[in-house]
Amino acid sequence: MKNKNETFVFDAVLFAQVLTDRRLQLGLTTRQLAKRANISQPYVVALERSRNGIDVKKTSAMSPSPTVDMITRLATALQMSANELFSLAVRPAGKHVLLLLEDDMMTSLDRARNASTKSATLTDETPQEWLCAGGPVDRNKHNDQNCLAINLHRDTNNAYKPKAIAASLSNELSRHQPNISGSNIGIIFDETSSQMNHVNNPMAIIEFEHDWSRVVTDATQAVGAFAAWNICVYRIENLLSLNNPAEVAQDLLRSHDNVWSARNKSVITGNSAAKRLLTLVRPKDVSVKEWSTHTNAVVQELQLSA
Repeated sequence: MKNKNETFVFDAVLFAQVLTDRRLQLGLTTRQLAKRANISQPYVVALERSRNGIDVKKTSAMSPSPTVDMITRLATALQMSANELFSLAVRPAGKHVLLLLEDDMMTSLDRARNASTKSATLTDETPQEWLCAGGPVDRNKHNDQNCLAINLHRDTNNAYKPKAIAASLSNELSRHQPNISGSNIGIIFDETSSQMNHVNNPMAIIEFEHDWSRVVTDATQAVGAFAAWNICVYRIENLLSLNNPAEVAQDLLRSHDNVWSARNKSVITGNSAAKRLLTLVRPKDVSVKEWSTHTNAVVQELQLSA
């Protein structure tokens, strides 16, 4: 897992909103702001339009990325310091979470909602909308629970194709853009582990997890939303069906920011959840005592949040 110290990220959509609000507060037009900052008016307009996300129907539409020098000039024009402007445009990084399911007593959506509340820090955002990726049955369940359905697997290919999945995510989010633009969202990828039993390259899913946080962040920002929670669901039976479940479990722990483990009606988080997962995947040729020592060492290395 990544270092669990709280991290913050620059949010282009939030920056655009701050820029617009401050400009209007000072009674400036975009032309006047551009003149003060010695930049072009079209650039200012493009920056401010970023608050609505990218119009995905216009493939040439790209949100500009302001440089440090550009932020400094804009800050001066807006009568504030560069540090102040920048600080107003950063937010806590969204959480990439591994949700382990040991049974289906409750839906993954209910469990995710409960766990996100339980493990949230003071700086974590509460989702205003939840989106759920799953099979037809799961989508029906989620529709009943006010969760917007998305489908990342529209073909029947035997191979898992990361680029196709990333493209599907962008397309599905653009379909829901009117509902999620400007919102903090939670996304539950409910079919992640079940896909491992349907493709001939299951390890490609595990490897893609190391890039998945970036993929989700980029896709949500492109539609003007913020992924507060990016939750990947793994069912224990799917993990145990692999040739190397212990190795896979440890890799998953390292590619996620946190782990939640759900059994019956309870959800445990952080170190306890990581230990639970590793206990369940103990290799048969390793003693309980030896594996317990190994588990403690792995969990200590992960530095999980609660």
